[in-house]
Amino acid sequence: MKNRKKSIYSELFPDKKRNTIQRPPRKIELKIQAESEVFEKPKFRDVNLDFKYRKTLINKCENCGMIITSYKKHCPVCGNSIELKELIKKCSSCGMTIPKSTKKCPICRTRTI
Repeated sequence: MKNRKKSIYSELFPDKKRNTIQRPPRKIELKIQAESEVFEKPKFRDVNLDFKYRKTLINKCENCGMIITSYKKHCPVCGNSIELKELIKKCSSCGMTIPKSTKKCPICRTRTI
């Protein structure tokens, strides 16, 4: 027989046995329903897909180069009116809303202009 090295616990407490946790065996019950489940389509609210509210948060004045927040309509330095630029656009073929910086639609892979 091979001599097994005693654990540190048995060396410290030679008169005590190590406690082992005994768990009762699990009872697994399979519940099979004879009825077929009928899935209902979730009801969605009518959503307006007009994304005019999605605008850039920070703009740059084209006249003087001043950085301006989106809620201002005129440049505080030169008084030039500022147009807000849209951040997203719709794909012409599939209708997916995508960022304006992407060159190809991630869904249908068509080039966007």
